Amino acid sequence: MAKCPVCNTKYTPDTIDVCSVCGWDLTPYPLTLDGIPQSYQDREQKKLQWARETWLKLQIQSTNIPDLSGLQNQLSQIQSQLKEAILEKEETQDKFQQISKQYDSYKSQVDSQLEELKKNQQVQFEQMYQTLYKDISKGFSNLETSLTQVSSSQDSVVESSSSVSVISSIEKPSVAGMNFNRLEHFLKEEKWQEADVETARLIREMCHLNHYDSLVKADIDHLPFQGIRYIEQLWVEISQANLGFSAQKRVYIETVSYTNSKGKTPHKPSEFNRGIWNDFCLSIGWKEQIIDSYALKGYLSKIVFDQSKESQQFDPKAQKNCGYLPWGYGLVSGTFNDFEAWKGLMLIWKLLEDRSTLK
Repeated sequence: MAKCPVCNTKYTPDTIDVCSVCGWDLTPYPLTLDGIPQSYQDREQKKLQWARETWLKLQIQSTNIPDLSGLQNQLSQIQSQLKEAILEKEETQDKFQQISKQYDSYKSQVDSQLEELKKNQQVQFEQMYQTLYKDISKGFSNLETSLTQVSSSQDSVVESSSSVSVISSIEKPSVAGMNFNRLEHFLKEEKWQEADVETARLIREMCHLNHYDSLVKADIDHLPFQGIRYIEQLWVEISQANLGFSAQKRVYIETVSYTNSKGKTPHKPSEFNRGIWNDFCLSIGWKEQIIDSYALKGYLSKIVFDQSKESQQFDPKAQKNCGYLPWGYGLVSGTFNDFEAWKGLMLIWKLLEDRSTLK
């Protein structure tokens, strides 16, 4: 048996030409080296020495290489765990998509039901107040048109007419651009609807508001005190203090006090409370209770119109009519908003009366 000159692996001569381990050429040299130049022999000897050193280094390095089989096992475990994680992620995504679809479907159904409910409520509201709005708007429009057309002729007639002592005793204020003759005339003639419309028109005009603005847009610091006080005095005197803003304020304060006496949480008159406002409107006849809801009565429903006698039957001094006029919703034009009506009266009450009673 011969050995490989590089790696010392044993082999049978003349059976192989190359070492099966290191790959060294095992072809035998000639038996006589006399015919081989010395330089070639030296070169071959160096090649053999280089091959041996290289093989030795490879053997040393191979001992430092870690066990690949262990790493392969770890890699296989990691790949297996990764596959499981990917599957779990895909299952989670599928569940999330299902839940998301269910949520979108549920949300769509809820939104649709809410929209339908809003439509139904809007239809009910419009049906409830449609007739009232039309009648009131038509009444205001017709009255203001008529009053405007006869304005100049009425002013001359009113000034020449006999004065009622109660109204004549009130000192008329000097408000630039304002004429109170028509209001005086309507009150003297007991034309309550015309007097109410004229009151709202005068106040909006003094506050520089157009027909569609509500009194809440006026600046309290610039409200015409003299003019509004004169209007209040006219209503108070003609009714023996049964009508006018001060009468309404008394009823409102009494309503607040009565409510506070029954409840645990006191309410301030200067803070809007819808329940108190509805009770107040019931007390003075602006609203009526229908089952569990409150609705505005027809405009000036307490006034009976006798077309044959061209009269408006209404007792301004009767206790049952206390605070009925001026009609508070007329101060907010055609909006019929509870809060704006309350706010408008609050502005006038604070202007005319001692404000400390409303704090």
